[in-house]
Amino acid sequence: MTDYSDKLVLVADDEPGMVAMVGGYLRGQGFQVIEASDGAQAWELAHERLPDLVILDVMMPGMSGWEVCRKIKEAVSLHHTGVIMLTGIGENLNEMTSPLYGADAYLDKPFEFDDLQNRIEETLSARAGSPAEPEPAAEAKKPAKKRAKKASPNQGKLFEEGEAPAAEAAPEAPAESTPVKVAKKAAKAAKKVAKKAAKAAKKVAKKAAKAAKEVATKAAEQIVEAAKPAAKPPKKAAKKVAKKAAKPVKKAAKKTAEKQQAAEPAKKAAKQAAKPAKKAAKKAAKPAKKAAKKAAKPAKKAAKKAAKPAKKAAKPAKKAAKPAKKAAKKAAKPAKKAAKPAKKAAKKAAKPAKKATASASKAPSKKAAKPGKAKGGKGKAKK
Repeated sequence: MTDYSDKLVLVADDEPGMVAMVGGYLRGQGFQVIEASDGAQAWELAHERLPDLVILDVMMPGMSGWEVCRKIKEAVSLHHTGVIMLTGIGENLNEMTSPLYGADAYLDKPFEFDDLQNRIEETLSARAGSPAEPEPAAEAKKPAKKRAKKASPNQGKLFEEGEAPAAEAAPEAPAESTPVKVAKKAAKAAKKVAKKAAKAAKKVAKKAAKAAKEVATKAAEQIVEAAKPAAKPPKKAAKKVAKKAAKPVKKAAKKTAEKQQAAEPAKKAAKQAAKPAKKAAKKAAKPAKKAAKKAAKPAKKAAKKAAKPAKKAAKPAKKAAKPAKKAAKKAAKPAKKAAKPAKKAAKKAAKPAKKATASASKAPSKKAAKPGKAKGGKGKAKK
């Protein structure tokens, strides 16, 4: 294991939990660690202690991490100091902005300690042997423990609200920094994408409205044609047809009823015989189900962990897609309203056809039942 006891690291973040976690890890690796809760305090400690490495968050109160990085890179006394940007602004934006301010490396939150260790080793090896001016170099050559223990006017004010470092006031923010320009460009691109999506949604809605109108008109025409009254057949011919059609149906109904009655005892016996087998199968399946659930738990946990980065990456796309969805819904409303009259007309046109079919189905069945009764009466008289 490499000896890092002679290396001093400054950790700056406005979240106490992140400072404690990163600082604890670095101390476990043997580094000497000093901590800051905002950008101004980070710059003050860097100027006083001349650390070998600075791990900076970007979004901090007062002076941002980018401004602190720029000041460190401009200071000749800190020419030997490496800077790692540790932030959650997104990998693409981090990759674009960090090199502009002179950062040696960057790492997105959340991160693995192995990745952080790799960035630290790369930065320290790249910065090893970088020259500094004579006067500050003497301070930088002091042991890391002495630089870490050196008194500072704001050392006891870490994470106190409402107090700013007295050594140096935060500089005025620039008129428009590069990250702001990048954000504006990203916003413009998002607007263009949203406009294109809205246009496409309008076209789709128009096509859907046209198709709905065509379908509705065709359906209305078919219903009107079906509703036209057909030529009524003679009453006697209709009776004969109804009788002939009813005979096979009656015979089939009798046969099926007899079969069902004969099969009922066998069904009951089969159900009773199958009950013990079902109970035994359930009991035998319980241990297998429990084992399967236990075996599936680690896979579920691993899947959730693996899905977290994808969910985070998908959030910007979801936000960009919301305006397009709203535009599509608004564009689809006129089509729905236009389709309502056609649906009502179709329903009205269908009512006469339904009535005609209902009356045609009821009339033959009632009339066909009367001759059967008369035949039965005559048979009884003959007996």
